[in-house]
Amino acid sequence: MTVRGIVAVCLLALGILVLGMTIFLIFPFTRLVHVWSAPF
Repeated sequence: MTVRGIVAVCLLALGILVLGMTIFLIFPFTRLVHVWSAPF
């Protein structure tokens, strides 16, 4: 595997990781908003 290939794989993995963490961090807040708005 070339250095460029390794860098590409690392960037792809980093992007997926960041996307996953962002969804993981934002998801509870979206659920809380729905819970707060439910009685009204």
